[in-house]
Amino acid sequence: MTAEKREIESARTKFFAMAASYCLGVFNDNYFKQAAMLMAVSAGLNYLQGTATVLFALPFVLFASSAGWMADHFSKKKVVIWAKTLELAAALIGAAGVITTNWYCILAMLFLMGLQATFFSPALNGSIPELYPTAYIPKANAILKLVTTLSILLGIATAGISLDQDIFRFGDMNPGALLVSVVVVLAAVLGLAASFGIHSRPAAAKDRPFPWLGPINSLKDLVSICADRPMLIAFFSDNFFYFLATIVVLTINILGIRQLGFSQTVTSLLSVALMLGVCVGSFLAARLVSMEQWSRLLCLSAMGMAGGLFLAGATVLLPESFRLIWIAVALTGTGIFGGLFLIPVASFLQVRPADSDKGKVLATVNFSGFIAIMLAGAVFTGLAAIFSPAVEMVCLGFFALLAALFISVFKDPQLQLLPAMLLCLIRFLLGLRYQVEVKGLESIRKADRTGILFLPNHPALIDPVIMISVLYPGFKPRPLADADHANMAVNRSIMQFVRPITLPDLNKNGRGTKGRIQEALREVADALQAGDNVLLYPAGRLCRSAQEDLAGNSGVEYLLENVPGIRTVLVRTTGLWGSSFGWARGSQPSLFENFRQYLLFFCANAFFFGPRRKITIELVEDTTLPEMKGRQQINSYLESFYNARVQPNTHVPYYWWKGRTPVVRPEPEKKQICGDLASVPETTRRLVREKITEMAGRTVKDNERLANDVGIDSLAVMELAVWMESEFGLPIDDLSALVTVRDCILAAAGQILQASPGEQ
Repeated sequence: MTAEKREIESARTKFFAMAASYCLGVFNDNYFKQAAMLMAVSAGLNYLQGTATVLFALPFVLFASSAGWMADHFSKKKVVIWAKTLELAAALIGAAGVITTNWYCILAMLFLMGLQATFFSPALNGSIPELYPTAYIPKANAILKLVTTLSILLGIATAGISLDQDIFRFGDMNPGALLVSVVVVLAAVLGLAASFGIHSRPAAAKDRPFPWLGPINSLKDLVSICADRPMLIAFFSDNFFYFLATIVVLTINILGIRQLGFSQTVTSLLSVALMLGVCVGSFLAARLVSMEQWSRLLCLSAMGMAGGLFLAGATVLLPESFRLIWIAVALTGTGIFGGLFLIPVASFLQVRPADSDKGKVLATVNFSGFIAIMLAGAVFTGLAAIFSPAVEMVCLGFFALLAALFISVFKDPQLQLLPAMLLCLIRFLLGLRYQVEVKGLESIRKADRTGILFLPNHPALIDPVIMISVLYPGFKPRPLADADHANMAVNRSIMQFVRPITLPDLNKNGRGTKGRIQEALREVADALQAGDNVLLYPAGRLCRSAQEDLAGNSGVEYLLENVPGIRTVLVRTTGLWGSSFGWARGSQPSLFENFRQYLLFFCANAFFFGPRRKITIELVEDTTLPEMKGRQQINSYLESFYNARVQPNTHVPYYWWKGRTPVVRPEPEKKQICGDLASVPETTRRLVREKITEMAGRTVKDNERLANDVGIDSLAVMELAVWMESEFGLPIDDLSALVTVRDCILAAAGQILQASPGEQ
């Protein structure tokens, strides 16, 4: 047996008394609070729920610094025993209040229970890192969370059941209230007895002075601790979780009893469903989370909680016979994501501080956490006065989404607040439709992150958005973007964060602007030499077929010649051919014409249940490409990379009831220039051939391709099109249709035929 295994086995023998004392206290807190709240709701005193929450949280704010000092200054076992003694005194006062329906005594007990928990929590939680090795702490917390959650479940569930009982009679006393008072006192006695078995260790910081300023000391500690960015993330996450959970539990009581018409017992069981989910999520977290990457699931978990709350709020829209099952499942799902969220945070807060500071840090966590809980009580009261409970649930879902945004901001110190929030929102929206797998990014991140030219293929209008969402956190690439798209009112404010280098569209308004295109390429070269990263699409346009065709584009050739030592990363995106944002349907796509369709997609699928298109993005840093010479060699090399994995025209259904299986559709017909060359006037044929011969520097044949055979690049093709329009007075709608010399002659004669779109 290894030393670590022996340490774990030894700790397990000392864990039982700690868990028993903790669980009995947690049971008592929740059993009594739930009973008091249900009594208040039944008596029409809804406002007392918020008052009770504030009173329970107040000691954590006033005495947190004192509790942290005691946990570090004395043996943690002594602090726990003192706290459990105070719990017994509180239980006796509360029992008297429940029996006599004296709300002053009931509220006094809640305050005293909060006071004992203020001192109990940092002492007991600070003991866990003293017992177990670091790698085992998430699992230890998961086990403790399981048993304490079961205690919470038992407390919440049996509170309503106890109040509904009428068999425990003694004189004229309310039998349900009498049963509650007996259970509260008995649990306090057992918890005090268990505390004597807790493992004892010497004090960690006997010389620390007493924090006489109380909350002011706590505020100073909070500012000092949160100067460490990971601790800031952990504090925010912990505060958010308890803020949200407090309002959710309070809202469940009113939603169940007042709006859905459930009994007190059934309403208590709704909170049980939430806590069961937390148990499941806790064990998932113990398996999925390591302390080295403790924060990697936080954003996803917050979004999952948001989804569960949205579904819970939708319960009132369903038939009455289906409501109980629906809301139970929704709350269970919310709890699962809550457990995934909470366990890594709690474990990190125990492990991160030095041994001499654990009590202080954990007490400060309680201080800030219960300020959040007190705020939750006030927010709950305000929301309850304005909205129905179902709408409150939806509002809480939006709170969870905002938390995910802020956590994303805190996690990446390179990102400013607004761009990070936009990035998180974009990733969230993309994740509703696309399942993106990224390969090769980590190896590129390990090297120098400056002066990189990213060269992706271009299957759809949406792929630049996906590429920016993947590359922006580590590289902040400047995209070479279409000027028309970048200057749209909707895009302009967002594009400022990525500092695009704009150039005109060759097919639309780029003719006669050769100078602007060359200027843009020079700007790209200057940006790379200055250390900026650039995202450039070698094709310069969307794919017209499943395979990428770079034709005569010379942008990459220019940059390889003019930027010494350039770093190139090839990017291959597969899975998008067939998207409504691409040419696979045979017509010009639009990023904004599909807005109505995607809005309907989100709503009809309740945001989270729509079919998703699987996309793979592969990044490879290439050292061969910079050594190549000549446009044809460079473009052939890039085409070989992009077309190594060709995907058929794949349609993914938009709605869950249509299934999730992709459907392969026929490839679209290509636009062709058709006509009889013999019918073109000899003068037109001669003039076009002479112009191309002049540009190529040699005699050309009708069947030769402009790019591959004649050597004319895309800028020269643009010049040729401008000359043809001026000479013959006929517009050319799509420069990509000019593939051969023959195409140019037919276009000059006006014999242009666009093929009909393929099957939709």
